[in-house]
Amino acid sequence: MRVVVPFAAERPKTRLGDVLDPVERRSFARAMLREVVG
Repeated sequence: MRVVVPFAAERPKTRLGDVLDPVERRSFARAMLREVVG
């Protein structure tokens, strides 16, 4: 089965934007992507 996982590497969106800086948001988004895809 194929799936599409929307992901913007340059500006990932998260509801944690108020507590995470841009670098932390990117790291968090990449970690979550690895969990979904891996």
